[in-house]
Amino acid sequence: MRFRTRRVFAVAAFLCVLGLGAVQFRRMRAVSCEPTTRIVIADGRAHRVGLLRRIIGAAPSPEGLTATGTNAGRVSFLAEPDGATAILYRAPVGGGATLLQIKSSSQSWLLPLHSTRTWSDHVGDGLPDALRLHDADDRLRFRHWFTTVADRAAAMPDADLPREITDCSALLRYSYRIALMNHGDRWYKQFQPGSMPVLPSVTQWNYPNTPLGAGLFRVVPVHAAIPQASDFAEYADAKTLYSRNSFRVSRDIRAAKPGDLLFFHQLGPEQQYHSMIVTGDGAEWVVYHTGPDGSGAVHSHGEMRRARITDLLQHPDFRWRPTPGNPNFLGVFRWNLLRED
Repeated sequence: MRFRTRRVFAVAAFLCVLGLGAVQFRRMRAVSCEPTTRIVIADGRAHRVGLLRRIIGAAPSPEGLTATGTNAGRVSFLAEPDGATAILYRAPVGGGATLLQIKSSSQSWLLPLHSTRTWSDHVGDGLPDALRLHDADDRLRFRHWFTTVADRAAAMPDADLPREITDCSALLRYSYRIALMNHGDRWYKQFQPGSMPVLPSVTQWNYPNTPLGAGLFRVVPVHAAIPQASDFAEYADAKTLYSRNSFRVSRDIRAAKPGDLLFFHQLGPEQQYHSMIVTGDGAEWVVYHTGPDGSGAVHSHGEMRRARITDLLQHPDFRWRPTPGNPNFLGVFRWNLLRED
């Protein structure tokens, strides 16, 4: 009887030790979340805000993680060389607090963050860093929308053209603004089904939900390292779009990509600036509005046109040929918000 009792105690002790060992093993396998920052600059870039680590083995793979909470769609995960998994958070362009919940199949972690608004401009072209499209996919989304809107305007009967498109700069402003909107179900309801292609919207920020509000275009020279809201407006003419809202890529038309701009400066008493939008999958077309000619005749208000660049290179008036030898051709330009980091 005494032997049997000792045996029972021995088994119980073994099971206790085994249980404690299992608990300890689970603890050792548990994943910790190490915040790397609590404050994020609201510049639209992806910031490393936390690291998931496991004492033994690797942290959960990025594929096995999800995020919920405010702005959860801005979270992504990246496997690190040391076996950890980084939590990346693409900051919004406005300030504010957010609380993220990161989940694996067996654990979850809360990650509070605060975004602080910035007006910094490291490039020095007058556009706040927060409004530059830092993600390559976003830059491509903008180009797709910008050219789609311009091509659609060129295909419209004159009577259906949006009333604000009265010259070349108005076409640029209109296409730019529409390209930066959030194209959700409510936005599509204004069109006949199938009349507007379904394309993904820019994700970094959407018009008019920015620190600048409706003022998309810089209208004053760069006078300080920190841009101000008063430097921007809804309206800008072709000269202003050329000189303060875009940068020259080349004077060689072969450098143009869809969504780039061509600028001309026609010398004379009026010193007119004119713009065209490069479209087509192979950047083989230009779309533009001729603008009013001031004659008062029929169609003197101008019209939309779409032309092949190969035809433009043979334009009967040399002043309109996009060639380096034409002093009136200013070159191929690109919007400042498409400037790559």
